[in-house]
Amino acid sequence: MAPQTYYVVKVKGLAKIPDYIQVRDAAFTLIGYFRPNRNGGQHLSNDPNRDLFARIETLAHDLPFGVVTKIEL
Repeated sequence: MAPQTYYVVKVKGLAKIPDYIQVRDAAFTLIGYFRPNRNGGQHLSNDPNRDLFARIETLAHDLPFGVVTKIEL
């Protein structure tokens, strides 16, 4: 299976807006977004992309805020 290309943006929240992670596909279409480190991944339990998002969440922990990062999984 060939690796899939995704683009990840970690966004720093301000005031009442929380931090979140955006996930986009190779065409830069938004696949989903979620708040990192919330309930140990339980916030992703009903999402069909939960396995992908869980993997990206672990990788995104070390990413800087505001930088689009290409990830191949």
